[in-house]
Amino acid sequence: MTLDSVLESLGSSGIYIKGQEGYSDYYQDFGWFGALETISVEQMYKINLISGSSLNYTGAEVDPETRPIELSNGWNWIGYLPAVTLDINVALESLGATGIYIKGQEGYSDYYEGVGWFGGLDQLNPFDGYLLNMGASGTLTYPSGNGMESMHTSYNNVITNHDFNYKQYEFNGSVTSSIDIEGITVSEDDILIAYVNGECRGNTSPLFFPLTNEYIFPLMVYSNELVENNIQYQYYNSDLDKYYDLESKLGFENDMIIGNGITPYRFTATTEQFFITEISVNAAYPNPFNPTTKIYYSINQPTNIKISIFDVMGRLVSVVDDSYKLQGDYSLLWDASTKSSGIYYISIQSNNELKTQKVMLLK
Repeated sequence: MTLDSVLESLGSSGIYIKGQEGYSDYYQDFGWFGALETISVEQMYKINLISGSSLNYTGAEVDPETRPIELSNGWNWIGYLPAVTLDINVALESLGATGIYIKGQEGYSDYYEGVGWFGGLDQLNPFDGYLLNMGASGTLTYPSGNGMESMHTSYNNVITNHDFNYKQYEFNGSVTSSIDIEGITVSEDDILIAYVNGECRGNTSPLFFPLTNEYIFPLMVYSNELVENNIQYQYYNSDLDKYYDLESKLGFENDMIIGNGITPYRFTATTEQFFITEISVNAAYPNPFNPTTKIYYSINQPTNIKISIFDVMGRLVSVVDDSYKLQGDYSLLWDASTKSSGIYYISIQSNNELKTQKVMLLK
């Protein structure tokens, strides 16, 4: 299938596509041009879009059992042929123990003798592609999926206030890790987070690994740089409702594979390192004001912040913000044009601290 025919429905929203052996760019009034001229269903491709779009194409359904995929030792960019979502161990059963590692855009898994595939990527999905690392050459033959119940799609990435759009990043790498903090017990509701300058670059909850009987974190870290050194890691313990800054000089490299379930990368911290959220409040300005004043505050770690306005009688006037914030400095404009002159109290509240300040509206 030619590249132009397969990607026709994208119009000019596509700007770049690459496979394992070549790439092409899109040119207005010309189309796709480059070394990548055809598309194969057995292969995976990465495509960059300038805007959201839908890829629509027609053709005959593929029978996976008649389309074996020949794999070489090392990395292989593979397509997914079954029409239904399958458990990863069912989908890759034909590989036996020749597969080492597989990752998609949202998660990854390692292969362990006696366990099979284990990690944040627990199933393979139609329309997705994968990077598969092989320990030896082999052949992948997917089951047809006929008569098999399609699994509900779910990844191990945590749905929390730490969410981010992983699709905005071109590169990723994996860190399979454990937490080693004295007196701290990891549970399934804990979270491991990667940050760059306060921006979330990946998060995950732990999985219980049966070979070592401990929780491990299958963390995928994302970047638009091939190498990035200023990665910061933070651990949230759900039992204590505390965040810990982790001691690590672990940076980012594209396609990095750090640790596995048997020998995870061990993040450490001391119990003295965790800190309770502290809110620092600067004076609102102007004060007195009419009709707007700006509220200034800073927080020393990620937390939910609720900013409320009360009148002199203690009655709630309005809630001007109630959202999750990363560590940093913030300002917010309060417009009191519909309020009466008088004294008001601004309440800034985190999960464990409350600060207030008095302002005066003069009309």
